[in-house]
Amino acid sequence: MHFGNDLHINDAGYLSRNSINYLHWEARRRFTDLAESSRYVSKDWRGRVTRNENNHGEKLNDQFRLSRDGQLRNGSYEYAQINFNSAGVNDLLTRGNGSGESAPRTSTRSIVSSGRARAIGRTR
Repeated sequence: MHFGNDLHINDAGYLSRNSINYLHWEARRRFTDLAESSRYVSKDWRGRVTRNENNHGEKLNDQFRLSRDGQLRNGSYEYAQINFNSAGVNDLLTRGNGSGESAPRTSTRSIVSSGRARAIGRTR
């Protein structure tokens, strides 16, 4: 996707930022033929790679995400995700006065639900 410098939030609904070139690739795999003795009905694995650059060719960040959904036989739901974000630049902090560097970071998220979603762990 490409969003130019002149595209503003009101042009296309909510837009987190303009001046961005975004590339996204993902692969998914669903497992449904689990043993009857398994506590899971199905498991979904997803791997995703993204690349973000501004319109000046500066790398904002790259990200690798791995996530897993699990549907349990008792009706519950599990979700876990880990993100690895590369270093890059942050060109919005300086409000047009150059770009500052951003450090690499890792974040995780997990949810367990038995009827309604309840977040049990999240780190940044």
